[in-house]
Amino acid sequence: MPNLDELTHEMDFTIGGEKFIVHDVSPDVLMTMESDEEGEAAEERGAMERVDEQITMFLNGDKEQVERYKALRTRTENVVPLWKILEFRRLLWETQSNRPTNEPSGSATGRGKTARTSEAA
Repeated sequence: MPNLDELTHEMDFTIGGEKFIVHDVSPDVLMTMESDEEGEAAEERGAMERVDEQITMFLNGDKEQVERYKALRTRTENVVPLWKILEFRRLLWETQSNRPTNEPSGSATGRGKTARTSEAA
């Protein structure tokens, strides 16, 4: 049986030429991201501020990485477009929540052939 304490979603992502190591976050963070995708939280505060806050939570309090992310977001040259930032956030969420679930593996179509046909009793 697997030891769940040994499993982690720590990995690295590169966006805008910057590499970030991300870590597991609390389920509450993931749930707020899901409601944001449905547009519920966007009205409560600035949508981009919320996206930035959620992404930086995955950086595990690493001050250097948080500062690089903030610099990436505010630069005026080689700007990272909104779609890439949102895709980055989506990948972080999906990686840790395992949603959407992985595609099922392929299987043969139709019934397989058996060695002999069955006969009525």
